[in-house]
Amino acid sequence: MDRSSYHTNTRPMAETNFFGSNSSRNVIKTYLTYITYTINHFGKKVSVVFDGYPEEGAARNKKTAERQRRYGVSACSDIIFEESTLIKVPQEKFLANPKNKQRLINFICIGFDSQGIETKQAPEDADCLIVLRGLEKSEEYEHVIIAGEDIDLLVLLNGLGSSKPNVVFQKSGRGGTDCEQFSSTSFTQGDVPFPPPPTPLIS
Repeated sequence: MDRSSYHTNTRPMAETNFFGSNSSRNVIKTYLTYITYTINHFGKKVSVVFDGYPEEGAARNKKTAERQRRYGVSACSDIIFEESTLIKVPQEKFLANPKNKQRLINFICIGFDSQGIETKQAPEDADCLIVLRGLEKSEEYEHVIIAGEDIDLLVLLNGLGSSKPNVVFQKSGRGGTDCEQFSSTSFTQGDVPFPPPPTPLIS
């Protein structure tokens, strides 16, 4: 088994164009879009980590309250769906409902499992779990890339993984901008060049 490079990553589902240009799409095509994106960009040596969406009445943190404020008005009602169900509401409204998002994550995880790709889900915010999973994999692989958009991942990496020079944070590019990589000691020693993986990030 090639152990030269490994990714832990999260891509916000709201940033993935599930529904394309169509106003509706069935669920199986929706989650296959997410799986195809992940494999094309990161390969199969990857752990995909999702935020958690606790049920009503469960212990909740600040992030859950923030989600409710942000999406409460725009969210659609709960949708009970199967793989063949046609989703007819706009993607933004569909994903603004945490129960809909959790059901979709369940389908996506089954799809990843069929491809031999590891998935994890945090109780709520996934940032800490993403970094910890990357640090665990650093014992098995020469290079580990923690890919995401949240700068909190870099803060956690510098706090928890400063002794792991083979782990970097890769901030996703937007609007045609290139991805940036930062080392686990970038806060104290400046950015340290990191050897590129043996295969391209985008195939």
